Amino acid sequence: LAQRAYLIVCPRVRGVRGPLNKVSSLSFGCFLVVHMVLGVLFPRLSFSSQADSSFRTRAPSSSEPASVVVFYNLFTSNSSVSLSQDIVKEQMGMVPPDYTVRVRSIGSPINNVPNATLIKHDDEGNEEGTLSLLWDYCRAQSDGTVVYIHNKGSYHPSPQNDSFRRFLTQAALSKHCSHMQASCNVCSSRMSPLPHPHTPGNMWVAKCDYVGKLMNPIYFRQAMNEIYLNHSLFRDIPEWCVGLGRFAAEHWILSHPDNMPCDLSASDYAWGYRGIPNGDYHMDLKAAPRYGLSKYTSRLARACQPPHVYVVTLMKEYASLYNQHPSQSRWGWKFYDVDSRIVSLASP
Repeated sequence: LAQRAYLIVCPRVRGVRGPLNKVSSLSFGCFLVVHMVLGVLFPRLSFSSQADSSFRTRAPSSSEPASVVVFYNLFTSNSSVSLSQDIVKEQMGMVPPDYTVRVRSIGSPINNVPNATLIKHDDEGNEEGTLSLLWDYCRAQSDGTVVYIHNKGSYHPSPQNDSFRRFLTQAALSKHCSHMQASCNVCSSRMSPLPHPHTPGNMWVAKCDYVGKLMNPIYFRQAMNEIYLNHSLFRDIPEWCVGLGRFAAEHWILSHPDNMPCDLSASDYAWGYRGIPNGDYHMDLKAAPRYGLSKYTSRLARACQPPHVYVVTLMKEYASLYNQHPSQSRWGWKFYDVDSRIVSLASP
């Protein structure tokens, strides 16, 4: 409804030619007016903030000392045992000797993972189950650091997935990420703010004091569906544009407004599968997003919301999931080039 109203009310604004930041500001302002008017006329479209209290669980107690703990999601089908063993050998060969590795396996068991502890096996499952084990650990060890990796390419083997897996694993198991500065709480090879905040490929390092703020990942996909799929305003948006469905697991780690990401790759790679670097690369830890808006919008499909519209949607998502907005010092305000006070008024 809002998008249709925007297209009807703001055609002249959309047709303005001039500097990108000026045009975006005009278009963004027109959208805010449309959005606030619709909010008055149709208050039932507003988002609920009840998800936070419904989905959190009590933190378990533990006396285990904090350290860098790797949670390894290991999926193996009956036909890919040999391939999975090769991938395990490759990834475990990158693990620093002082890290602890905990494996949650799915499908056909792999019993010979070196220097690792099998903490759970399921005949069927997905990434959310492993992420939940990681989340439980962080709720008990708030001063810890966790790594999340998976054996990417075991289900869809290809040279492209092999390159992607190595690119992601190198960063996730690097000392650069585990020793990230205090201004970061999530580190990966690449963080992308579009089409939604995520780490492409979903391998990363995170500080437990931040992970403990997140919703239990077991319920995160359901909560995202309640936000987007139950409202006609967003029902036609593709899942990958906002982090729904199978893309929810990738969106989860950066779903809280307190996220402070860093990444390591100085390559031109932005997100998706295009331009994935091959082989080893020079690791250069910097605050993310590393590049300006245009770097990430070049691959953005027309089916997704334009960035100046999506930022309002994202604020509503934060409010619904965590009943919170980012502070004015967070990276998003500068990146999306919007005024935090105006967006907060448009997204209660």
